[in-house]
Amino acid sequence: SPTFSIGSTASPISGYSLVGVDSLGRSILVQGTYISSGISVKRLNADGSLDTGFGTNGVTTVRVSGLKYDNPQAVLIRPDNKIVIVGDAYADPTPSRQWVEVVQLTENGRLDVAFGEGGKVAFETSSRGGNYVGGAFIDPAGKLLIATSHVASMSSGQDIAVLRLNTDGSLDSFGSNGVATFSTNNTGMELGHSVGVLPD
Repeated sequence: SPTFSIGSTASPISGYSLVGVDSLGRSILVQGTYISSGISVKRLNADGSLDTGFGTNGVTTVRVSGLKYDNPQAVLIRPDNKIVIVGDAYADPTPSRQWVEVVQLTENGRLDVAFGEGGKVAFETSSRGGNYVGGAFIDPAGKLLIATSHVASMSSGQDIAVLRLNTDGSLDSFGSNGVATFSTNNTGMELGHSVGVLPD
């Protein structure tokens, strides 16, 4: 865009890999802080300047208790400009187990206390870990679908899993306790990379 100022924001947005755009044309930038743990979120105005009215001087950093090495995979914007960030992270202090984590922020960059536990939820579909997030989608009813993986047993390998969350962050009455799993083979490593909803 000819009105988007990149010169003044090159340093503030360095390292941010996920981008969403809200209904007012503001850019939401998301980064997983793999070394120190946590998720960093910035918002830019339509002209590319840092939106200092978001979070603290334009930045919100969130840490999900009990998890580390955060790897955000999707940023979604609700119709009311609430921000949903979906990713995976390792359990702390047992880094061999990977969990699904979801964070929801209000339009002004604060944790949405009406979602999950203070704006954050975390799930694992198997005690064996292996929950790598591939994609996420918000359906017309506002429910959140997450494509991930599931390790049923060490011999069967990694299966595809889909989670569905209600608007308050709780698991929906979907599949088995909010999780549907399936496999296209018996021994491979499978991961759902995207998820959507058909008209019916």
